[in-house]
Amino acid sequence: MSNKKIFEDPEPEAEEKPKLIISEDDLINNLDKDIKEAEATPEPEPEVKEEKPKKKRTKKPMTEERRQMLIDNLARGRAKSMANRKKAAEAKKIVKKTKEDAINKIIEDDKKLKETKLMKEDNKMLEEFNEMKSMMKTLMEENKKLKAPKLETVKEEVIEPEPQPPKPQVVPMRVAKSRGIGSRWSKYRR
Repeated sequence: MSNKKIFEDPEPEAEEKPKLIISEDDLINNLDKDIKEAEATPEPEPEVKEEKPKKKRTKKPMTEERRQMLIDNLARGRAKSMANRKKAAEAKKIVKKTKEDAINKIIEDDKKLKETKLMKEDNKMLEEFNEMKSMMKTLMEENKKLKAPKLETVKEEVIEPEPQPPKPQVVPMRVAKSRGIGSRWSKYRR
């Protein structure tokens, strides 16, 4: 809780409203009064405009010539729409095929480009390798020219040192341990 809430006056509690107790008779009387008042005040009736009936066309019987003409038109329309659909389908096939051809061409061009790059790198590596090879040949030739006549190997005699007489073994002295009361350094006083 904040300080303001602690020091503020508590909110007054809402006072309860007294409940109205209405009997059923009062309700019925009130409803009856409302109904009578509603009947007494007539509601204004909306003005009704007379709608003119729409003229209906009279249907003439269809002649055979007219019927045959409509059938012919329908047949021509169906044939034309079929031709248009076939054209559209063929156009879609061509577009799809050209897209695939374009994609394949791009892929092939990319492969060729990669191959040419690799070939250029390989050619550079081969040139460097050939240069190094020629350098090694020249170095080997120069090394052969500079080689001095073979020197005789000198055998060294190894002189072994004379064995020395063995040294007497040193026996360690025994340190006396103090018994009884005494300082711990008393054993070294001797």
